[in-house]
Amino acid sequence: MVILSSCSFTKRAPVDPQLTVSTIRAQRLASFAREWASRVAVATSVARAADLYGGPGVSFALAAARRLACPSYFVSAGLSLVSAQRWVPSYDLSVSQEASCPPAVARGEASAADWWDTLNDEFGRSQPIASLVRRSKGPVLIALPEPYVRMVSRDLISLSAHQQTKLRLIVAANTRVPSELEPCVLRYDERLAGLATAPSGANSYFPQRALGHFAELLSRHPHDDVDASTHRRWVQADLAKATPIEVPKRSVQTDIEVLRWIKNTDPGSARSVTALLRAFREAGQACEQNRFRRLVEHSRRFV
Repeated sequence: MVILSSCSFTKRAPVDPQLTVSTIRAQRLASFAREWASRVAVATSVARAADLYGGPGVSFALAAARRLACPSYFVSAGLSLVSAQRWVPSYDLSVSQEASCPPAVARGEASAADWWDTLNDEFGRSQPIASLVRRSKGPVLIALPEPYVRMVSRDLISLSAHQQTKLRLIVAANTRVPSELEPCVLRYDERLAGLATAPSGANSYFPQRALGHFAELLSRHPHDDVDASTHRRWVQADLAKATPIEVPKRSVQTDIEVLRWIKNTDPGSARSVTALLRAFREAGQACEQNRFRRLVEHSRRFV
């Protein structure tokens, strides 16, 4: 068994100044990927991937791997597929944050899947996930948000129908998945929050929370030869027993409104992002965690 999850926007080490989108002049996808890969090749590794990526989602994915005693990998838009134990440089590139996207992807001239293919060609490792799946003798659990599902979809579709039976693609209920991959999908909905055996937290790392529950589910049913349809029945049976959770109603704020609230609430920039977001939500206002973090960092950059 192997676990794959998305990397994290949060890095626990300073970003290498040469590994940022804004420092590369190339605009076309191929030339940008070539320059990016050449910079990654000579960059200094600063930490294991498991230690570089921060945030609860990463912690949940690593905990799931420990529970199942299996290797863990991260799907990274900047580094491709990386083992949690591999030493890597710190970087700033993403397909889910527009400011950190390769220019051609940000402008809509290329897709995230185009970027994944082009980047891996430059790294000399075409379809790295498919290669890992073929080597794996057991299930491959993949917990990804929709932007990353889109990015790696062609990699996964390249697998034969037999090899795809190993996949368990763990996603939120509203995640769009190519029809070819639908047989291996395990969908979770908001009832996940009502399961005592599932990690709690924000929807920004919902797939990793679902992965945490599925890992616990497998530890209760240690069978190696169970197919995806049976796993789906197990998941739905657990969700059906979930305790109903009342979701707080919060008003969505514009970037300007959030920035104004941050400056008024924390003029001295003394409070942590976590404490500020908690106070913001307790005030009845809504903002996704990563977006709120970026706005806090923006507000402090211009103090």
